[in-house]
Amino acid sequence: MFKRNSFIVKNALTYLLLYLLSIGLISIFLLRYSSKEILSAADKKLEHSHDLIDLQFSKYLDELQADIDHLTSSPLIFELLGNPDQGSIKFLEQDYLSLIDSKIDYAQIRFINSNGNEVVRVDRTSKGTMVVQKSQLQNKSNRDYFKQAIQYKENEIYLSNIDLNKEFGQISYPLTPTLRIASPVVYKGETKGIIVINALLSVLFQDLKSTAGNNTDISIINSDGYYVLHKDSTKAFEFEFDKESSYYNEYRVPPNKLAANFSEVFKDQDEIALIRPYSLIGKEYVLYILLSSESSTILGSYFKWRNTSFVVIASLTLLFLVLALLILRNQASALTDITQKIIRFKEGKSLSDLPTQRKDEIGELSRQFSKMASTVHENFQLLENEKNRAENAVKDKEEFIENMSHEIRNPLQSILGLTELLLSNAPQKHQIQLLNSLRLNTKNLTSLVSDILDYKLLLRKEITIKRSWVNLNAFIEDLVRSHSYHASLEKIKIEKKISPSLLNKEGHTDIDRLSQILNNLIINAIKYTEEGGSIQIALNEQPNNNLEFKVTDSGIGISNDLIDAIRQRYYSSSEKNTYSKSFGLGLTIITELLECFDSQLEIDSVHGKGSTFYFTLEMDIREVQKNKRNEAAEKNELMLDKIIVIDDDKEILNLIQHLLKDRCRDIHSFSHPGKVDWKHPLFINAPIVIADNRYPDTTLIDFLRAHNGKPFKQKRLVLISGTKVNPELYNDLCDRFYFLQKPFTKASLYKALSAISSSDNKFELDIGSIKKDYDYQEDKIFNALSILTSEFDVMNKALHLAILDEDLNAISEIRHKMVTTVRRLKLNAFEQNLNEIEKNILLIGKAATAESIKAQIDQYIKELNRIIEGFSA
Repeated sequence: MFKRNSFIVKNALTYLLLYLLSIGLISIFLLRYSSKEILSAADKKLEHSHDLIDLQFSKYLDELQADIDHLTSSPLIFELLGNPDQGSIKFLEQDYLSLIDSKIDYAQIRFINSNGNEVVRVDRTSKGTMVVQKSQLQNKSNRDYFKQAIQYKENEIYLSNIDLNKEFGQISYPLTPTLRIASPVVYKGETKGIIVINALLSVLFQDLKSTAGNNTDISIINSDGYYVLHKDSTKAFEFEFDKESSYYNEYRVPPNKLAANFSEVFKDQDEIALIRPYSLIGKEYVLYILLSSESSTILGSYFKWRNTSFVVIASLTLLFLVLALLILRNQASALTDITQKIIRFKEGKSLSDLPTQRKDEIGELSRQFSKMASTVHENFQLLENEKNRAENAVKDKEEFIENMSHEIRNPLQSILGLTELLLSNAPQKHQIQLLNSLRLNTKNLTSLVSDILDYKLLLRKEITIKRSWVNLNAFIEDLVRSHSYHASLEKIKIEKKISPSLLNKEGHTDIDRLSQILNNLIINAIKYTEEGGSIQIALNEQPNNNLEFKVTDSGIGISNDLIDAIRQRYYSSSEKNTYSKSFGLGLTIITELLECFDSQLEIDSVHGKGSTFYFTLEMDIREVQKNKRNEAAEKNELMLDKIIVIDDDKEILNLIQHLLKDRCRDIHSFSHPGKVDWKHPLFINAPIVIADNRYPDTTLIDFLRAHNGKPFKQKRLVLISGTKVNPELYNDLCDRFYFLQKPFTKASLYKALSAISSSDNKFELDIGSIKKDYDYQEDKIFNALSILTSEFDVMNKALHLAILDEDLNAISEIRHKMVTTVRRLKLNAFEQNLNEIEKNILLIGKAATAESIKAQIDQYIKELNRIIEGFSA
C-alpha cells in the first residue's frame, strides 16, 4: 500500500512537465499559424502592389502616347510642312515649349525631318526649358531610333529601350534613366519625318518605389537581363558600362524563363518575390517587374511578438517553478538529508543518523541503504587491499625486469666483447668454432632479454618505428651469416634469395625492428627443421614499393587447425612431432611489431612438409648511396684525441679501453660521473663522453639535471645502457647524443663514435670567404690553400716549441699571425684555445698544452690537404 506523501515530488514534476508541454504545443501552433498568415498576407500585398504598378506604368505610357499623338496631328506641324517659313517654326517651338513646361519629366521634344535633320528642338536644362538654336541642331539619320521610327506607319508608336541620358554620345551626369517615344509625321500620304519625346524616368521610378511600399523592393529588368531599376544603384544600367549582369549572378536564368516558371509569388533564399512581364505598347519591347520583400522584414512584428511571448511564458514557468520548489522544500528535506549523507559516504566518511525510524518509503530506503553501505564498505576494503597488492606486484615485476636487463646485459657485454677480441687475435681453427658458438648464444640471450622488454612496450603501445636507409642485399646476407653457424650445428642448409632488381637498392625502414622480426622467424625455422633440412630467406619486390619477406623451411609443418591457434600468446601444442617446443613470446612480438608497420604475418604450411612465414612492408626504395664516413669507420680509420669513459662495471671500462686503445690518444676512465673534475682543463677539452645510464645511487639523467646539465653542455654523449632511454631527455643537456644498447659489438661502438664525432674528425672547414676572395677560380683557390697549409705547418712547429719553452712573446706573435686565418675559417673554438694557452700552461702544464694545440692544428692541416686533393682531382 502506497503512503500518502510518497508521490509529492513525482506529482509536482509531472504537473510542471504537463504545463510546459501544453504551453509549448499551443505556442508552436500559434507561432506557425501566425507566421503562415503573415507570409500569406505578404504574398497578397505583393500581388496587389504589382497590379498598382502595372496600372501606374500603363497610365504613364498612355500619357506619353497621347502627347505624341497630339504632336504628330497638330495643325502647327502641318502648317510648317505646308509653309516652312520662320513664322511657322516659331509657332511650333512655342507649342513644344508649352508642352515641356507642363511635363517636368520631359527632357526633350524634337521634330526631325525625313533626312534626319533636326528642324525644331526644345530642351530642359538645369536653367529651365529652352529652344535650341538652329546652329546647334544635329543630324540624327545614323541613330537607331530614327532608322526604326521613320519606317513606322502613321499613328504607330516607337518606344526605345530604357537607357541612360546622353549628350553628344556621352553619358550625362547625374545618371538619368531615359525613354524615347517617337511617331512618324505623315503629310499628304508621305512621311515627312518623326517627332521624338525624351522622357526622364527618375520621377516615375520614384513613384513606383512609393507604390511598392517601404518593405518591398522593386526591380525592373529589360529583356536582355539587365537591371534598369534596382535598390542598389550600382547594379542598374550595367550594360552602359560594359559590366556583367548582376541579375544573372542572382537568378541564373533569363528573366522570361523566371517569369514563366514563377507566375505566382515564389521564395528565393530569405525573401519572397513576384515577377511579371510588361509589354510597352505592342510586343517590341518587354520589361520584367520584380517585387521582393525580405522574410525577416515581413516577420519583424511577428518576431517581436514571438519574443515577447517567450519572455511571458518563461516568466510564468519560472514563477510556477519557484512556487513548486517552495512547496516541495519542506516535503523533500528528508531526501536532501539522505543525499548529503550519501555524498559524504562516497567521500569515505561513515554513514550515520539516517531516518531509519520512519514508516514510509523514505524510512525503508534509509534502512536498505544502511545495510548496503556496510556491505560496500567491507567489499571496498577487500578491493583496496587486492589493488595495492596488484600494483606492488606490477611495480616489483617492472623493477625486476629493468634490473634483470641491466644486470644481465653487463656480463653479456663482457662476454660478447671478450669473444670478439679473441676472434680478432687470430685464434686457432678449433677455437674459432667454440668462439662462434659462444658469440651466437650470447646474441640469442641478448635477443631474449630484448624480447621481454619489447613485449612490455608493445603491450603499452609505446614502440615507435624509426626509419633509416639500409642496403637490402647486405641486410639479408648479414641475417644468413648470423644464423649460418647455428644452422650448421643442426646440419641444416640456410640460404638467401633476393630479387635481382633489389641487389643494389636501399630500403627506408626500421632496421632494428625488421631484424627482430626476421631473427625470431629464422630461429623458429631452425628449431622446427630436422637434420638435413633447408631454410630459405627470400626478399621479393612487389608493386607500389612493397617488399615481401619470406622465411621458408622444410620442417615438420603445421596442420590447418593449428595455424590460427599458434597466433595466440604463449601457444604450446602437446602433440608429438608438432610445434611442441612452443613459440613463447616470439610470435606474439612478431605480430605486434608487424602491426606497427601496418602489416600482418601470413602462414602457408603443409603438415609434414614445411612452412612459409611471410609478410609485406611498404617502404621507399633507392639506389645504394655511398657514405664515406661509414666506409671510414668500417676500414677502422676512426681516430680520436681524447675520451672520457664512465661505467660502474670495471670489466666494461677495461673492455672499452682495450677496444679503443688504437683509436684514441687519451682515454680517462671513471666509475661514477661525480668522480670527474669537470672544471679541470684536461676534461674540459675532452669532446666525447661514453657513459653508462645506471649507477648504484643515481642515473646519468638525474646527475645531469642536478647539475643543470653543465658537465655535458659542450660534450657529445654516447650513452650505453641495458635498457632503452628517451633521447629527447638529453636534447638540452649535451651537444650531441647517441644511444648504444648493451651488449654492443666493436663495430657498433666504432659506428657510434664515428657518427657522434663526425664534425671533429672531418673538421669541415669553412673556406667560403677564400673562395669569394679569389672569385671562385679553382686554380687560384688551390694555390691559396696550398700556401695556407704550408704556413700552418711552419707555425704549428714554431708554436709547439714556444709553448715548451714557455716563450710568451713568441706565443703572442705566432697567435697574432694565425688569428686572421683562424677567423676566416670560422674556427671559433680553436681561437678560444689559442687565447687560453698561457692559462692552460699553469693548469695542466706546458707539455699537455703543447700536445693539445699541436693535435688540433694537425687535424686542420689534414683537412686542408683533403680539400686540396679534391681540387687537384
